Amino acid sequence: MIRFYPVLQTGFPVNDGGMFMAMIEDVAQANFVLPSFTTYNSMKIPFAYPPLAFYLAAILKKFFDFETIFIMSFLPPLLCLLLFVPFLFFSYEYFNRSLGCAALALMCYFFSPRSYMWMIMGGGLTRSLGMLFFLIFIFLLLRSFKYNKKINAFLAGISGGCVVLSHPEAAVHAIIAGMSFWFLFRNNFGSFKNGIIVSSTAGLIVLPWLIAVIQTHGLSPFLAAMQTSGNRALGLIQLFLLSFTEEYPISLVTSLAVFGIIALVWQRRFFLVAWMAAHLLLSPRSAASFAIIPLSLLAATTLTEIIIPFLDSHSRQRDVFVRLGITLITILGVINFWRINITVNYDVLNVANREAMKWVAENTPPNARVLVLTGEKNVWLQKEAEWFPVLARRQSVATIQGREWLSAGSKWLPAESFEAFENRLIRIQSCIYAELSCLLSHPELVGRVDYIYLATEEQEVTSLPLYHSLKASRMHNLVYLKDNVAIFVFTN
Repeated sequence: MIRFYPVLQTGFPVNDGGMFMAMIEDVAQANFVLPSFTTYNSMKIPFAYPPLAFYLAAILKKFFDFETIFIMSFLPPLLCLLLFVPFLFFSYEYFNRSLGCAALALMCYFFSPRSYMWMIMGGGLTRSLGMLFFLIFIFLLLRSFKYNKKINAFLAGISGGCVVLSHPEAAVHAIIAGMSFWFLFRNNFGSFKNGIIVSSTAGLIVLPWLIAVIQTHGLSPFLAAMQTSGNRALGLIQLFLLSFTEEYPISLVTSLAVFGIIALVWQRRFFLVAWMAAHLLLSPRSAASFAIIPLSLLAATTLTEIIIPFLDSHSRQRDVFVRLGITLITILGVINFWRINITVNYDVLNVANREAMKWVAENTPPNARVLVLTGEKNVWLQKEAEWFPVLARRQSVATIQGREWLSAGSKWLPAESFEAFENRLIRIQSCIYAELSCLLSHPELVGRVDYIYLATEEQEVTSLPLYHSLKASRMHNLVYLKDNVAIFVFTN
């Protein structure tokens, strides 16, 4: 229920997923032939994103008659809910088939906000599927290295290939986890052979898709996407502060994990710490969703190797304290759920914007170009800009989604680097709190705009300086004003 509650409240995908909705439609309309480009935002974006989730959604749409918006709303939380199954199997195997240890690790993982907050969103369609296959992959990989069984290595290779076909960053983290596990079992020659089986099987699974994309676009989309891998400093901060679990008001799982780190380092058992650090340092942008796995195991280690043995030897009320601890984790988990629920509800595209975008679709020329301004400083979290090309079916000149697959200096990425373009969009968004002259100082983006779309949630749109400046301009006419959304058209 925790996973489904936000979307049940809103009836619309949480936060992101606009581009993915377009890609699902592209696959369905192409009759499951891999498209060369996505129609999203009319920018000829290479269809180089791993396509497995889009094919799954397109099957549900075409053969089971589900609406795409319904799939985008409910499939991510369903996939997220399924994560607890492979996680339980993996932790059970890691703790040498101790069901109690595995259950405690699952509880720490299940109630940590980071394990689900990004998975239940619209964009969680690929994130959740990638995480599902990732957990299956590390479970089978661990079994292949522990028991030296080739069937486990073969199945791990298949699941690893599915990780790559589901989410690009999950693929990177699967490689990180694979190398970490191989290092743990490096003295076993059977592990080396099984590692070859895993990597070659995964390669064969991925190869047809890679060949299709490279034949059409070359390596440029993948090289361009690597620009968004994240800041290494962020990884260092997250590693030393362990600030990525998103717990509130008490970071209980994190606190338990700290004691687990101390205990394992003291015993010279470095694997879990090194595995967590590798995710955070090598691919920091999405590392938190993967680092929460070893962190949950560290927290369970504290419970099973320190706290419960201490209670066994010092207290006759052991069972009472264990129940109290489980109750506390559960209560804090519920508190975090309500906090996350409030946050994600704020991140849902509201009805006012959906109606305004429908108006744009019905009342503007098909080739109209629109500048969507919300004032949001993080351009990746501008839900209005991301959903606009799908719901309004018009081009949004300041939408960043999809441009990470384009080469810098091209028609649709007019900047010397992706980072420079991202910073330019941030500056343009700040113009919503300034005069029209602020916009005119960015002719490379606004010089050929037909409409300006203003939407804010923090204040009345009619109180914005840009709104008054546009109303006073002879070059613009107000054509739509309703429920805190204003749309201006260029008259010249």
